[in-house]
Amino acid sequence: MKLSLSTLLIIPFGIFIASDSFAGSGSGSVQIYGNENISVGAGAWITTGEGGWETSFIFTDPGFGVATGRSKLQWENLDSVVFVLSGEVRASRLVSFAGRLGGGNINDGANTDSDWIDDFKFLESEAQTEGNTKFFTLDMLVDLRELFKLKKVDAQLEGFIGYHYYTDEVNDTDGVTTLVLGEPIYDPLDGLDSTYDFAWQMLRLGGRAIIPVYPKWTLSCEAALLALLDYEGQAYWNLRAGSGPDDFRESSPNFVQTADTGRGIDARCSLSYELHKSLTLSAGYWYMHFEAENGEDTIYFADGTAGNTSLDNVESTRHGAFLELVGRF
Repeated sequence: MKLSLSTLLIIPFGIFIASDSFAGSGSGSVQIYGNENISVGAGAWITTGEGGWETSFIFTDPGFGVATGRSKLQWENLDSVVFVLSGEVRASRLVSFAGRLGGGNINDGANTDSDWIDDFKFLESEAQTEGNTKFFTLDMLVDLRELFKLKKVDAQLEGFIGYHYYTDEVNDTDGVTTLVLGEPIYDPLDGLDSTYDFAWQMLRLGGRAIIPVYPKWTLSCEAALLALLDYEGQAYWNLRAGSGPDDFRESSPNFVQTADTGRGIDARCSLSYELHKSLTLSAGYWYMHFEAENGEDTIYFADGTAGNTSLDNVESTRHGAFLELVGRF
């Protein structure tokens, strides 16, 4: 798991640098907000999100010959007000640790499910989507100005390594079939109540800059590249569940998708105003994106067997404006 890998990377390196810094001598680096060692924040991230995946398999059909079957799922307008808590602790002149935790409900989303044979779309349905989104990050930051003795740099510059977890859990209802064999129709999918959970774990590598732009005003930008990805999607297609030979099993999940090849980005910029020497208000824009490919899709059937297809690609995106209040101690 990437959690254990990130923990092994962060903790020993952090202890080493923190211990070395405490033992050393010399002046500390410029801190934009003074000498406070602890900060806590709370905010709201007003977001929209998208997600989707595509699977494929090779089969032989009397009408098509050898062909590629594909299934595409796309979720859009996964709007959510994500409430975010943050904290940061400076362990030494050189090292600090920071984390964020966020979550919110998904409302008024939309799902499109389409099935293809080669380039011919023969079946499509639509549904309404609700659910929830959550994320968690933990970083170890190193003060680059102190590390490289950049005394003339009038900014706080840090590099960091950390762990990133993100999930969208969606529930599709009120479905309708809109296309059969290329012909438009309108046929309600009575009883649709399917679920799909996107779950991403990644290693974070990035940097942060906090730049004074005017008395009491600062510009803060940070970006993390996300690597060593571990993706798992769990689904329950309730209208496919049953006891027949081609039915999915009735217990959840009845199919699981996994991938470990991919990448992502987590980036945000904000403008901050110092309301008080220990209180800052920030407003900005925040963007997260994750993608993976060359994974596996495993379907669990009612008779206890399982079938595998290719997970060609999967992705999740969330972005929007945010407002945050941060106190320092």
